Amino acid sequence: MIVLSAATSELGRLVVDDLLHRVPPDDVAVAVRSPATAAQLAAAGVAVRSADYTDPGSLRTAFAGADRLLFISSSDVESGTRVHQHRTVVDVAVGAGSERSRTPAGSGRRRGRERPGPR
Repeated sequence: MIVLSAATSELGRLVVDDLLHRVPPDDVAVAVRSPATAAQLAAAGVAVRSADYTDPGSLRTAFAGADRLLFISSSDVESGTRVHQHRTVVDVAVGAGSERSRTPAGSGRRRGRERPGPR
């Protein structure tokens, strides 16, 4: 199963739409902060799971059964917050047995600003 986080974000909606053209909906789960915002995906047969990057327990539940995880960064750019969130997501994904975890290269960018990162 492929689990996609932040599936109701602008980028997440594009990714899940493309993914659903490639794999059946029952092979996809989305992890979102507010499941009500993903009602359309649930109606299409996608498993909708509640998850918050600051709550490892919710991530464990949301990532259960994931062979692959695609996580999209939050929009929270406070000092250290995003790094902590990424570490939490990766730690939980590894613990859940996910074979692969990815994040889109441009998901941390905002208009007019480059995302901070290693050089």
